[in-house]
Amino acid sequence: MTKVGIEGWDNGFALRMEGHAGYGKEGADPLCGGLSVLAYTMAEFIGRLEAEGKLSEKPILSLSPGQAFLRAVAKKEFSRELHVGLTLIQGGFSLLAQSYPLWVELTVQENSGSLSYEEIPSPLSESLTHREHQ
Repeated sequence: MTKVGIEGWDNGFALRMEGHAGYGKEGADPLCGGLSVLAYTMAEFIGRLEAEGKLSEKPILSLSPGQAFLRAVAKKEFSRELHVGLTLIQGGFSLLAQSYPLWVELTVQENSGSLSYEEIPSPLSESLTHREHQ
């Protein structure tokens, strides 16, 4: 199972993704591929915002097999642009979680203020809400 956790706040967000979906053959799992495309697309978008000087701090873009951690904080005047990108990607994760609930779990939390890396719960953490599967 792949667990995705998204934390959003006024001018930024963090995303954690952990695990392999297990829907198909390892190395050729179309569901894992779809999840990865969403994470890599968001990382590319964040990189573009950084190159355009729209972020208030250096983003964290960590992507590896079975794991992703992305964190970005926009300058106030560009926070809407960052959140539009996040909303699109979150919609993709939501569609996959709804369509494949035995293989994908999504948890989304909106907060005010900003969170440090240590404050973002891992999707594997017991503190996150877990959906019961039939």
